[in-house]
Amino acid sequence: MDGIRNRLLGFNQKKILKPDAVPSVNLPLQDNGEDISSRSERKRKRSILQETKIRLKCLRLKKARVTTAMEPFTTSKTKKKTFADLALKLKKKMHYFWKELDFLIMNLKRQNRRRRKIIEKNKGKEKESAN
Repeated sequence: MDGIRNRLLGFNQKKILKPDAVPSVNLPLQDNGEDISSRSERKRKRSILQETKIRLKCLRLKKARVTTAMEPFTTSKTKKKTFADLALKLKKKMHYFWKELDFLIMNLKRQNRRRRKIIEKNKGKEKESAN
């Protein structure tokens, strides 16, 4: 229907494919070395930009995060942490997470107890009003 409308209005028509037509894809040629190098150059610049964004974000959060791509930018103050230091830090974080989880579980239990009391009171009032 669109083809007839376009033909009557004088617009460009869609090409009608033959039933035995095979679709093809135009792939870019990779013989040209400049395209590949410029692509890799753009990719390298993009990765550097992403790393600097991460570094700036970490500086705003007062956390030092060092990756292998950022090693040239690091100073003597930001030395790599040893495995033991990282393990201790992780252990402390896990301890705080467990405490927070325990606190949330206690609050949930408290809310459930309150909810049960309210439901029991409402049931008692309904029985009294029914009598």
